[in-house]
Amino acid sequence: MGSQVAKPADWIESGVSDADTAQTLTKAAPSGAGRHFVTHISVSFGAAAETATGILVQLEMNDVVVMSWYVTNDLVIDFVSPLEGKAGDTVQLVIGQGGTSVVSIGNMAGFTL
Repeated sequence: MGSQVAKPADWIESGVSDADTAQTLTKAAPSGAGRHFVTHISVSFGAAAETATGILVQLEMNDVVVMSWYVTNDLVIDFVSPLEGKAGDTVQLVIGQGGTSVVSIGNMAGFTL
């Protein structure tokens, strides 16, 4: 067996929230039988979360939560095996509000086949 070569991302969704505001990064559903594959997500905050448990971050496919994290500082995930959505699924990275002075920066990347 040869080594597997990862396909590079052909889309990136990025956003910066206002202070104390949630944000959602959305990759719209592909046409026809197309599927999104998520290869990377990253989230960082301009100030420390104002809760001890952190800020809720969720990866959703067609409004169904696939993965969740409570993040207090930074989150960076490069998926060795990309997360595959179903045909026609919208993919969203939902970042909760962090508090009075907390601004979030989010990135989600992947490819579509």
